[in-house]
Amino acid sequence: MKRAGLALSIVFLMVTAAGCVLSVSPSTSETVVMNPGETQTFTIKTSGTTGYDRKFNIYDASDGLSTDTIEAANFSYKTNDDTLEDTATYTPNGESVGEYKVKFNLTYWSEDTPLSMAFLAYVNAVHSRTWKVVVRGVGITPRQTLSAIPGTTMTYTAAAYPEGDYTYQWLLDGEVVATGATYDLTPTLEQCGTHTLTATAIGEGEVYSLSREIVVPLTLAGGSDSDEAHCIQATPDGGFIVAGQSKSTDIPGTTNHGGEDAYAVKFGSSGAVQWQKLYGGKSWDQAYSIAPTSDGGYIVAGYSGSSDIPGAPLTGFNDMYILKLDSGYIVIGSWVLKLGSQGDVLWQKSEYAGRSLCVDADGGFIIWGKKNDAPGIFKLDSEGIEEWYQPFDARWEFPQGDLMAAGNNSYTAVMNRNDVTTRTYENALAKVTDNGASASSDWTKVFTRSGYADSIEYSTLLPTTAGGYWAVGTTGSDRICVLRLDAGGNLLSAGPRLIGGGLERHRVLDAAICWLIALRSSGCREPVISMCSS
Repeated sequence: MKRAGLALSIVFLMVTAAGCVLSVSPSTSETVVMNPGETQTFTIKTSGTTGYDRKFNIYDASDGLSTDTIEAANFSYKTNDDTLEDTATYTPNGESVGEYKVKFNLTYWSEDTPLSMAFLAYVNAVHSRTWKVVVRGVGITPRQTLSAIPGTTMTYTAAAYPEGDYTYQWLLDGEVVATGATYDLTPTLEQCGTHTLTATAIGEGEVYSLSREIVVPLTLAGGSDSDEAHCIQATPDGGFIVAGQSKSTDIPGTTNHGGEDAYAVKFGSSGAVQWQKLYGGKSWDQAYSIAPTSDGGYIVAGYSGSSDIPGAPLTGFNDMYILKLDSGYIVIGSWVLKLGSQGDVLWQKSEYAGRSLCVDADGGFIIWGKKNDAPGIFKLDSEGIEEWYQPFDARWEFPQGDLMAAGNNSYTAVMNRNDVTTRTYENALAKVTDNGASASSDWTKVFTRSGYADSIEYSTLLPTTAGGYWAVGTTGSDRICVLRLDAGGNLLSAGPRLIGGGLERHRVLDAAICWLIALRSSGCREPVISMCSS
């Protein structure tokens, strides 16, 4: 009887501590069927769970491991320790078509004792609730804008929901190209550019249709791991040079030095890869800007966390890196390097760090970055010797923006900073003259925003025909943003134009590529931003 009494006491304490579910809405016994654009609220009220970790998640219905999906960008939840009524909201978009499960979990943290583990399992079982959600329409997989390169095939698959008996038809730029649930696209070289792919599903008394812009790229570079591009520049031979970083270990013709290397790739005028190179040490190294030099080489700037790069006395903590490539390119990042025409290192400087650069008329390099960890704009001559340095407010931390020539021996930089304590996000546009001294024509304009979703980091500057600027960047919610300013750095609109949504996670490099393509093909001086929208 004593043992039975003890067991009853333990059960009573567990029930008292864990509380119970008082109400759930909507009922978990029914499937929630939604249209894209509609909003559904999920509510659960419990008792006795103050201080526990309570959380909602949305998963693919077919995912037995319950891992987050891309739909998490359309899903949010709030917990309330005062009322113990927790809510989640889900607003699917046109790309959300499919079946999902919304789950509420409560986690109780305790030491790993048999009793506490049993208590944990009990609490989770008592409070866990799962809703089945179906978003009506037809979806296309893979969910990406980038298509296959010419001569290779990408298979697209259409699936309509709620599940049923459907017939499918595919259109490319308005022309019927296939029927059935799948479509194999093998683009030709003449099809490079932007197209509209449409899938239509007919059945179950419904007609569903989804259109997506797809881009057929001229070529692809990199390896099988993560490769990112931060800068693209046209080269005198009619090709392009790109700089960024790579984790790949299988890029042809080069060797990864460990971790993440600075990455440079040269494309010819036909779009074919001419060479690819990786630079750095055993830690992380990144390149953020690259430009052709008058001797046929390139200069690159970026930053480095390595301390084992030959000829570069780096500290291993956010160093500037400048590299010169002979008859080639300069790379900027945590260091500055000059590279040769085949990607070989000519010289590198570790006391500087750079985010963006311009080549001066005298063969020197104007760089927006840091000197000995202090932000500013500086000039190095063709051999990497400093000619001048103009510091900026140290609160701007490491620069996250771009630099461009503004005429009359002046340069304009865009920069960003975040204040995590006040949750304010500031962008600045600064103009400096090419002498290192403050002049009456120099100015700085600061624009302030608040809230994570409203945060913007500008990383590309492009000229307008009126002598002003396009500032292009991304928001905290992964949307491309475009802001137009006049020659004095003044806003020409109340706020930036936003392009794309949660699915459109492309880097703003896309905008620069589109602008270069438009410039080449039509002689247009304005960036064709619409080419980059989704």
